Amino acid sequence: MLTNCSDDDAPINPLINSGLIGEWEISARGINNVSSTEALCCETIKFMEDSNELDSIGKYTFNDTSGIITDGVFTLDIENNGLLYTTVNNNSYT
Repeated sequence: MLTNCSDDDAPINPLINSGLIGEWEISARGINNVSSTEALCCETIKFMEDSNELDSIGKYTFNDTSGIITDGVFTLDIENNGLLYTTVNNNSYT
């Protein structure tokens, strides 16, 4: 006899399911789908879950080349394949 220990009825966490959670190195930037030719080094962004594991909202930490760290909240727009970033100062970016 085999017994499965996983909970198939557990709710799906959209942030984990998206594959976005984790630390990413930024190697290029662009505006309006036009990439810059500037070579970037050492910029990272880390996406983390928040306390509500059932929504598409999480926390992020951005570390730029000069060592400035920006924290904030992001919202994953699954339907439009986009992100909305809101800094701790309430500035929003897409």
